[in-house]
Amino acid sequence: MWIIAVRVGYVLLALTALCGLGCALWGAESLLTLAVLSATLAYHIFMRSWVGNGCYRVMHNHADYRKRWFCVSPGEERLYRRLRVNRWKNKLPTNDPTTFDPKRRSWDEIAQTTCQSEVVHELNLVLSAVPILAAVRLRLCWAVALISLAAGAADGVFVIIQRYNRARIVRLVDRQRRKAGGILPKDHVFSGERRA
Repeated sequence: MWIIAVRVGYVLLALTALCGLGCALWGAESLLTLAVLSATLAYHIFMRSWVGNGCYRVMHNHADYRKRWFCVSPGEERLYRRLRVNRWKNKLPTNDPTTFDPKRRSWDEIAQTTCQSEVVHELNLVLSAVPILAAVRLRLCWAVALISLAAGAADGVFVIIQRYNRARIVRLVDRQRRKAGGILPKDHVFSGERRA
């Protein structure tokens, strides 16, 4: 799926260059509009690819899902129930479904992968604002802002899905460890509990 997206990104970059050249030669305002919008879309495609690959190179799907940043609070869980995340979360695409497949990975590994995925989407959400800042001087700021806000909102949805799934997965991991009589770290906190 990402190969197709990157190819589309290259097409958008070529379109940006052609429209920018046409605007410079003929002064056509409509070509400037098309250049800015295609550049914005290309940015969002490439930025997501770079952030995802960068996070993978740094984290390798390993993270401590017990760290405070990744822990899901009871208030969040209530919010996710109100949003009915369980009804729509499986209707959205997954970049690499094998990383979340319990037949290929342990639940502990899957929980760690959800942390990395969350970080990727959080960074994407923040970096979605960059085109808005770059387009402030252009009259097309509203269109760039609309595209960037929509892209950021989509990443927000994926953050919610990762956090919702991780809370459930961590409870499952805790249950499996208790059942197996597994040794838990001294500072271990079961999902849903608060650290002192």
